[in-house]
Amino acid sequence: MIVSFSNSSDLLWLPVYSINDRIHESSFYIVLGCFQIVIYCFTGYVIIRTCSIFLRIKLFHENINILMAWFLCQWFEAILAKCVIIPYQTGMIQIGQDPRKTYFNWWTDNRTEMLIVKDKKEIWSLYVSSCFMWHYIWSVMFGPVVVGVERLCATYYIQDYENSRRRQIPIILILVTNLITIPYAYLVINDQIPFMIAYGQCVMNAAIVFFGYIIGFRINVIWRERMDSDQNRYSLARKFQVEENIRYLLVARKLVFVVVIYLSLSLILLISLVFGYFDGFEIVFVHILDNVILS
Repeated sequence: MIVSFSNSSDLLWLPVYSINDRIHESSFYIVLGCFQIVIYCFTGYVIIRTCSIFLRIKLFHENINILMAWFLCQWFEAILAKCVIIPYQTGMIQIGQDPRKTYFNWWTDNRTEMLIVKDKKEIWSLYVSSCFMWHYIWSVMFGPVVVGVERLCATYYIQDYENSRRRQIPIILILVTNLITIPYAYLVINDQIPFMIAYGQCVMNAAIVFFGYIIGFRINVIWRERMDSDQNRYSLARKFQVEENIRYLLVARKLVFVVVIYLSLSLILLISLVFGYFDGFEIVFVHILDNVILS
């Protein structure tokens, strides 16, 4: 949703498709909303259980377990932000120059389709929650890339990575991720990054995840073959780390494809909604995109 101000030329891009949408008062959406609440509660439970398993069992190096737990727990950031956004979407809190008017769009440069408000104070809670939602969305986009970087670190320190905690690696990666995603969230919500550039960044991240997986897997296979053929290159620590990398990459193979499909589906839905390819069926596909983002 693009928001403009009556006394300013500034714009905001909120991760919301509809504002003041009374259709959510229908019995169908009430039932659907209850079903979603159950799904979200179940998702939260699964995330907590998954994180506890990651940190307790330690199937892989604790650095990657920390990263996985961190990015999974960011889902709670999104769901809390969504709880603040929903009253504006459903019209429980009405905003705009004409509070009775329903606004629909993901992104537009047509001022007549924009939500016009007096100033940022009028939608302050919506603005703050949207910042957190954008931060979550960009964390989802950069998270798989960061996990891949950790595996590159494991390959670089192949001699003793398994025997050394190197706790600074996940800490630095988490800090760097937030140093990227927080400014991104700020710039996007203030509409300072053109739509196609933001979209292109997401496409590039999906490509990095896919090709990074292939390259990382191939590098570790080459290392294993060299150690098998040349005993001078062999060491127990190096052998163990290579095997762990390959084991992780094999386990992550399906995950990588799921991530790429997830990012691709989100991007296809977004670009289709922005350019009106689902004319007449926007609500259905917006609902799908909304749940894809929070899945």
